[in-house]
Amino acid sequence: MERTRNQRTLFPSIKRSADDEGKKRWNVIILTHMSSGSTFTGNIFNLHPDVFYLYEPLHNLRRAIYGDEWNLFDTKTNDAYRKDFSNMFRDIFACEFQRETTLTRAFPPFVRNLKRLTYWRFSRPELTKEAVRESCRAKKLTVMKVMQTRLPRNIGIQELERVCSADPNQSDCLIIHLIRDPRAVVSSLLRRKFFIMGGPKRSLVTSANFSKTTEGMKLVKENAQLLCSQVADNLNYVKENWSVVQRPLQTNML
Repeated sequence: MERTRNQRTLFPSIKRSADDEGKKRWNVIILTHMSSGSTFTGNIFNLHPDVFYLYEPLHNLRRAIYGDEWNLFDTKTNDAYRKDFSNMFRDIFACEFQRETTLTRAFPPFVRNLKRLTYWRFSRPELTKEAVRESCRAKKLTVMKVMQTRLPRNIGIQELERVCSADPNQSDCLIIHLIRDPRAVVSSLLRRKFFIMGGPKRSLVTSANFSKTTEGMKLVKENAQLLCSQVADNLNYVKENWSVVQRPLQTNML
């Protein structure tokens, strides 16, 4: 109980009027790229006692269900993935968790199989639809971190907007477009000896040699350009489609 009181002191409660009770659910989406400070940003939200936080719900869907975390899908596969992505997010946005597939797609196996872990076995309920639904509804706000590269192959914000507006009476969204200087992003990936080759073949490299080779410099340039183009596409889409809205695009430097 002491921990809860301290949390309430550090983080002001998210206030809602009595008229808001029983109305649509608000969701915050942190749209970002790798090595952009998104884990730190997400954890700030996660510490708030009124927040139900989901860490990269698309990660397991792409890796475990579709077996490919990075490569662009062909048209048929992308259409199927787009449908699964939409169904899962709509279920999460409304805090329903009604679909049998939502838990298996949003949560990796090590989270679902809690009884294998002694610590979780005694401190957490079994991860069921009912338990997750109850936990979600006990919070006032849902926050999730989403990687641009794991969205269907269209403009990221456009895809999220489409799903967010699918059930206007049940849920609504606020999208935080978290951007970091691409030079710092690429530098971070190289320091971690991680790089995405060809859009998507994962390769372990050394920053001392790889980035100085012709192939290395080419891949660094291609991925930096891809990152910048995705950010530009998102910003241009907002400007073109929401110009009639007062302050559609607010920018903050961290």
